Amino acid sequence: MGIILSLVVAGVIIYIDQEIEGYIDLKKDLKPKNIRQIKVTKKQLEKLKNIEKEEIINKTFGKDMWHFLEVAKDNFSEEELNNLYKNISSLKIKKHLLCEHRGYYSPASNKIVLKKDEDDSLYHELFHMASFNDKCFGGFFQYEGNYCIGRGLNEGYTDLLTMRYFPIRDYESSYSLEVNIVKALEMMVGKDLMTELYLTADLKGLIHNLQKINSNQSIMRFINDVDFLNKYRKSKRNKEFVDLKIEEVLSFLKSSAINKLKKDIEFDCNLEDITVWTWEFSKILKNIKECRSVTQKSEDYQKKKTKMIG
Repeated sequence: MGIILSLVVAGVIIYIDQEIEGYIDLKKDLKPKNIRQIKVTKKQLEKLKNIEKEEIINKTFGKDMWHFLEVAKDNFSEEELNNLYKNISSLKIKKHLLCEHRGYYSPASNKIVLKKDEDDSLYHELFHMASFNDKCFGGFFQYEGNYCIGRGLNEGYTDLLTMRYFPIRDYESSYSLEVNIVKALEMMVGKDLMTELYLTADLKGLIHNLQKINSNQSIMRFINDVDFLNKYRKSKRNKEFVDLKIEEVLSFLKSSAINKLKKDIEFDCNLEDITVWTWEFSKILKNIKECRSVTQKSEDYQKKKTKMIG
């Protein structure tokens, strides 16, 4: 009896310890980062002449890599492709039966690992590769040691670009909420500029452009909220926090849109264009509202594909 009681007590202690640790992580993740922690990306010019077609084609998934490169060259500028040119020649791609996610890109080893039967996530990971400036800067994501910021925006925009330039039938986004959030952000920043900032790993530049329509404090809270949603949205335990953060994200997007429209009206923008823009923007906000925590989502909604805005 004493052994059983000891085991029960030990189990309770472990459970409480995990709960406390989870609460500490949650509390830490709720706190916005300081804008002064955002680093400026160092840009290096890479030359396409170092990339040989035969060298790429002979790699594992080489034909897919070359197709990605050709599509990228057709749609993006040489400056935007610097990181792609730098990384693609030494890139390795492999499959792993025990991969925890559908796939991931490791900037440290410049390697993509795909889960078995998840080849459709390859282009998502190739965009990660194409946007990593170095081991700590990729797309809208920055990290150093225990500090990281922008993961939510980064995953959302990576998937948005994947679906836009490499449409695959029946591809279902793992980041439906994040995708709709960055769609709204892109409408305010501009499609071409948003893509350039992502491919050149310029989170600082994104923040600089958002400063035109909102405050530093609101911007940093927004980025942190999207990171929080990316980490906890599927957690049943933190449902109330998740719903609160979705409302805060919506509030930021609405206030930013209002400020943008005020500026547009001051510059005598076409009223018809503003009306169309507002209509499209409101549809995206509606999609975000529907992306509630997993306990609220119906089975039909889980199967629903993320709608594209070209």
